[in-house]
Amino acid sequence: MSDKKITKGRDIDAVLSALQRGEAWAMEALYEETYRPLYALCFSYTHNGYDAEDALHDAYIKIKQEIGKYRGKSGFNWVYTVTKNICLNGVRRQGREEAVDFSDEAVIRALGEDPDSQPQIQDESGILALAKEILRQEELAIVVLHTVSGLKFAEIARAMDKMEATVRWSYNNALKKIRKEWERRNQG
Repeated sequence: MSDKKITKGRDIDAVLSALQRGEAWAMEALYEETYRPLYALCFSYTHNGYDAEDALHDAYIKIKQEIGKYRGKSGFNWVYTVTKNICLNGVRRQGREEAVDFSDEAVIRALGEDPDSQPQIQDESGILALAKEILRQEELAIVVLHTVSGLKFAEIARAMDKMEATVRWSYNNALKKIRKEWERRNQG
């Protein structure tokens, strides 16, 4: 790695431009900056840690192969779109849904190796499984990207090419659906 230091908050556009120029540090920096939100996106489509890892790996390969198509702006949106397309192609290829395993050790490891800082994704209450069951794919993706990856609504909106207000509404509507169904199932 060159003397470029990988730092949190690095501008994705600058990293992608460096990757286009063939700078060795750029791929590692891209990975460091995008791994968590892109993993969460992949997980929202694949529903298990192993397939999410595979999809994410394929996405980074595709990003490297297609870097010449990047136009120098909206970097996270471009990376998000490449990753989403990899996931959609994978779902189409499989032609089936798999059960969600929110206690999957690969998911826990991938979301953070430090047990004190890793997101709590174990689904002892069943709420995440319920969300997967009742929400549309886009709603589930928004919930996962916001709650697990910590992306801001504006970031999700840019990545999904939607208005921020629409993403906020979808998120809040999804939470209401989950709450209503949870209460319905636990009333008797």
